[in-house]
Amino acid sequence: MENRIQQLVINAQHHIEPTEREEYDAINGVISEALAKNDQIIVLRDQAPEMAPVSAVTY
Repeated sequence: MENRIQQLVINAQHHIEPTEREEYDAINGVISEALAKNDQIIVLRDQAPEMAPVSAVTY
C-alpha cells in the first residue's frame, strides 16, 4: 500500500466463503491499513456480488 491509497471502495454485497480465509484476512488487512491512515473509505451496498470485494484508487 505504501501510503498511496486515495480511496478504498468496498463492495458490501460480495460474499467470501469461509474456506477463503486467506482472501478474507488480506481484505481485512487492507481495510485496517486504510483506517489507520485515515484514507477515504466508500462502502457500496447495492453492487452485484460478482464485482470485486475491494477496489482502490491510488495516486
